[in-house]
Amino acid sequence: GTTQSTWESIETFISEKYLSSSDDKKKAVIGIEERQTNFALVNRIEGGGGQGTSMQTATALRVSSIVSHLKGTKNAVELKGFEDCHIRDGCALVRFMAWLSAEMKEENPKNIHEVDCSDKVTWFRSQEQLFRGPSFATISSSGPNGAVIHYSPKTGADRRLTKAELYLVDSGGQYEDGTTDVTRVLTFDPRLLKKSTPSLVDEEVAPIRTAYTLVLQGHIALAAAVFPEGVAGYRLDVLARLPLWKQGLDYAHGTGHGVGSFLCVHEGPHSVPSRLPATSVPLIEGMILSNEPGYYEANHFGIRIENLVSVVKADASMLRYASGTTVAPATTDCKSLAFKQLTVVPFNKDLIDVSMLTAEERAFVDTYHQEVRRVLTPLIEKHGDTVALDYLNAYTVPL
Repeated sequence: GTTQSTWESIETFISEKYLSSSDDKKKAVIGIEERQTNFALVNRIEGGGGQGTSMQTATALRVSSIVSHLKGTKNAVELKGFEDCHIRDGCALVRFMAWLSAEMKEENPKNIHEVDCSDKVTWFRSQEQLFRGPSFATISSSGPNGAVIHYSPKTGADRRLTKAELYLVDSGGQYEDGTTDVTRVLTFDPRLLKKSTPSLVDEEVAPIRTAYTLVLQGHIALAAAVFPEGVAGYRLDVLARLPLWKQGLDYAHGTGHGVGSFLCVHEGPHSVPSRLPATSVPLIEGMILSNEPGYYEANHFGIRIENLVSVVKADASMLRYASGTTVAPATTDCKSLAFKQLTVVPFNKDLIDVSMLTAEERAFVDTYHQEVRRVLTPLIEKHGDTVALDYLNAYTVPL
């Protein structure tokens, strides 16, 4: 059974039940969720009643909470909800991107600030069924603010968007059937593309198209990964970083986090961290993760490409992409897992240097964009938003 205790009485409860000085009691083993348990409680468990008392100690076993595991592994209803809400969310975000692009491409664009964009993307989401609010404070960042990874705009202190700077928007929605989190980068003027050579050598600032394409290559590498059961997320992090590493570049945050179902947008116990975590949790079918590599030039710009994915059993088509040819079934008992895309929002093809992509990477982008167009077109048509429909069609053409 399960016994709940208030925070005020938990130390007394543990002391009386597990740290009693009775000789006939064996030393207890108490499981703790290390990231959620404070030092005072761990010290009481491992140090007994403290110096000068007769209470015995217990062994604190670092574990991941069973509650976290149950929440982290979604059931069939939750997974269906994630797929459904991401289609509605994709519609809202494409409508926002189309609106903003149209406004900024005017000869004399309006005074649009970062907070205006944050409010507008929430408004577009509010037009979709089952929307209940943002899943976190929108990161709406223009130009150098994009290089601040967890930037939060403030009214009166936010920047005005300009044609000559990148705009990064990291946002999400809470829907009754799921939670979303997506990041895209927009550009409004071809002048941004002048520094588009594939080499970063001797460049004071990394060429924007090159940097975006490197981030996209890392995003694709993780999205298309096929891996055996039992692999924890930290072992996959290198896939997203490798294209940047080859150019001597990196980013200062983890590659992915778990996501709750109409709950916290950052949810454990699983993740794709850059370092070995205290408790390494294998990825299993039904988990939801973000895939969000990035690149940041301090005082210049920020780039991040984020989709949510679900962990699924790998099928033949996924194995085919990984090798370029059909792979025969494995002769071992090791089963393979892969990722299924949940987010349906086009990448920024204006920032993709196609010459840097392999044939497989181009195929991935084209296939993804074909699916984005297929699922979003009916919903955007239902809204009667011709500007968004034109934007969708323009940004999902094959590379």
